Amino acid sequence: MISNIIAWSARNLVLIIVAAALSIAAGIYCPTSAPMRQTWLS
Repeated sequence: MISNIIAWSARNLVLIIVAAALSIAAGIYCPTSAPMRQTWLS
């Protein structure tokens, strides 16, 4: 049961890291999305 919780947390952490990396990459390659990303982060 505890191992299931650890695996679930690790999977969520990976998804969060991937989503953050994609948003950063989108901001680098699409400068027009920078204002939208700033409002989303704040």
